[in-house]
Amino acid sequence: MRLTSLLLGMAFAFSNFQANANLATPLHTQVQQKNVQHLTYKIAEVDPRFGLSQEQLIQITQQAADIWKEGTGKNYFTYDPNAKLEIRLVYDDSQNRSTERQKIASQFKQDQQRVIDEQQQIKQLKQNLSQTQSDLENKKQILNEKLKNFDQQMMQFKEGKLAPEYTAKSLSKTQKDLQKQTVALKKDIAAYNQQAADLNKKVTHFNQINDEFNQSLNQFKQNAQADVFKKGIYNGKQIMIYEYSSIDDLRLTIAHELGHALGLKHSDQPGALMYSVRKDSDKKSNILTDADRDLLSALPQ
Repeated sequence: MRLTSLLLGMAFAFSNFQANANLATPLHTQVQQKNVQHLTYKIAEVDPRFGLSQEQLIQITQQAADIWKEGTGKNYFTYDPNAKLEIRLVYDDSQNRSTERQKIASQFKQDQQRVIDEQQQIKQLKQNLSQTQSDLENKKQILNEKLKNFDQQMMQFKEGKLAPEYTAKSLSKTQKDLQKQTVALKKDIAAYNQQAADLNKKVTHFNQINDEFNQSLNQFKQNAQADVFKKGIYNGKQIMIYEYSSIDDLRLTIAHELGHALGLKHSDQPGALMYSVRKDSDKKSNILTDADRDLLSALPQ
């Protein structure tokens, strides 16, 4: 019996399946603003399908602006309902696709947990079966020794060499006891063989569903990677956010586009707020990096 080895790194691989997000600002809208010291912004009316109020978006945007303040010690942005720079959430197919990806991702995580649970169950069954096998081998060895000793006693009894306390009646009783032990051991061995057969079927079934899960996951990863989307864009007058996967993701996307509003281009340093591509696993990196500060320093004064 062989339990097919499983990929223990499955969970780690799964956590990185989602598509990368292009935080893009087209070249013709990357406005270099001289002497930029402070920008005011307003929040457009929020489409109710986003599930956010305008007040909530104002708060999230303030938190995004605070990333720049905390990273530089300078307040670059202030909310003003009469400002020219507008921040707008645009609900279109992008957000629909994002919502659908999140639903599928949630289902994949549930399926993955079932696979992991069954893997652990099989592992425990294998350990139990291994212990049962060891116990049966021990019982078999002990019983064989008893049978061997009994055969020697019977031979000595027939030759009249056995001690007086051994009688035909006592030997007959010993023989019946050994027969019962033999029958019991055979039943235990049969039960063990059935358990081993059941476990082999369970392993075969598990390997099948595990392969199907991995194939489905790989296909989803390929489709998600092919579906590269633009989370947000700054067009010189507006910051438009097309989709986000969480409040953290929305906050960082707004912070990134605020950087473009200051006149910053993209950074080529992964992990920077102004890096052009960000994975969902980066969404909690809510601090400026040296690369972001270097972009600020390079702005015309």
